Amino acid sequence: MGELETAVDRCRAQRWRPRREHTQQLSNLLAASQVLRRAAHKPPPAQAYTGKHRERRF
Repeated sequence: MGELETAVDRCRAQRWRPRREHTQQLSNLLAASQVLRRAAHKPPPAQAYTGKHRERRF
């Protein structure tokens, strides 16, 4: 029971200490994944005219 309590305390201590950095990293990852998903599905209208660049990239 002591090990479980120390593990829970460790998780609690890690949850409140680096929370800002973790949320920032998560939001960065989410934004990057959304951008990648959008680029993979359909090209944005601003880059639709650059056909050669798109073919070279993929």
